[in-house]
Amino acid sequence: MTDFSAFKPFGRYKFEVYRSASDKKAEFYTRSIAAPIAASYGPSLHWPELGDSAKAYLDPANAKAAVLVSATIDWSRGALAPHVDNVLMTGRSSAALINVTTSAFKQSATSATINANIVGTSTGASCASAFVPALSTAGNYREIALRGLNASGIRQYASWSRTNN
Repeated sequence: MTDFSAFKPFGRYKFEVYRSASDKKAEFYTRSIAAPIAASYGPSLHWPELGDSAKAYLDPANAKAAVLVSATIDWSRGALAPHVDNVLMTGRSSAALINVTTSAFKQSATSATINANIVGTSTGASCASAFVPALSTAGNYREIALRGLNASGIRQYASWSRTNN
């Protein structure tokens, strides 16, 4: 779907999750509590900015592009930018896809460490073999996102990504 104007407040939406085209793993419903904002509104919002140290994880030529089991993500934010309450790193290779996240920071926080080996399972157990694939390998992808709720109650996602071509 590319026309998000079709989303209506309080609409009920069905999501289907597949492992492959013929292997449906899950199905769930969610209800929207508000309409998405227009893209033209985005530039008027205040956004956190990813720090240079964290941007290095997105540079295939940098040593931080190696396989990761943990990463310290730093950011800055102006007075009107939302408090960052969640940091996410996604890594994808031909053999692996992992999302690593951490949340619930103090409002004054400007960095957080994410650990792949505590991604966890449905039972809460850690996964000692989890890692974010190396971005230094051709074709691999990595994304870092900062999430926060602004003073108007709008959930903002600031995202930076890179594919090594």
